[in-house]
Amino acid sequence: MAKKKEKEMTEKRAFEILHAFVERTTAVRDHSLFRDGRIDDYSQPQLRITLFSGHQIEIRSNVPSDQREGESFESLAARVRPFTVISESIYLMNVFDAIDFLSYFDDEKYQRINLEAYRRDFNDRYVDENLIDWEAIVPDRENEDVRISDSQVAEGWMYGDLVHRDLHSSRPPVRDLPLPFRRLAAFSYYSSLAIMAVNLLSELEATWGERAVSLL
Repeated sequence: MAKKKEKEMTEKRAFEILHAFVERTTAVRDHSLFRDGRIDDYSQPQLRITLFSGHQIEIRSNVPSDQREGESFESLAARVRPFTVISESIYLMNVFDAIDFLSYFDDEKYQRINLEAYRRDFNDRYVDENLIDWEAIVPDRENEDVRISDSQVAEGWMYGDLVHRDLHSSRPPVRDLPLPFRRLAAFSYYSSLAIMAVNLLSELEATWGERAVSLL
């Protein structure tokens, strides 16, 4: 598969990218999960396993099971999904590049933002998957057991549970994991992404002023 050709960064393109980023991230920040603070809890996965007599096991997580809350999170995940899609203008690496490009025109304004920290965190969590919270091991009768990271499980939930119905055969067997595990991974993965984007928006507002950002 041919690699996507990168567009040359220009001042016009940089501002277009930032305008789209600010517009989308403002919508993320206005989401109900952000307004009431639940996003912070969801970004930190918690799993409690209780053993009872008679070999009974109860598994609970901090992911709500009610339908309304699930639909609320699905709407948030849909808003942040483009930040991880390389073909989207607001793919976060594009946003970082746009800010970096503009820093040559106004060092005082743009270089106050620690882009390297953002690049590292985004790359480790959402590109190269060097940073994972947990792994699942799925038994395979014909081959070796398959190890699946929480990032892969979260993406499997996005494409296999939310956006589409079936996962591509080349993807890890995320469907073999129970839905609560897929949801636990998704809540953490996309909530953390939402927080990262909103933090970057807040830094832009702090350096430029909220009015300047809103006029992008």
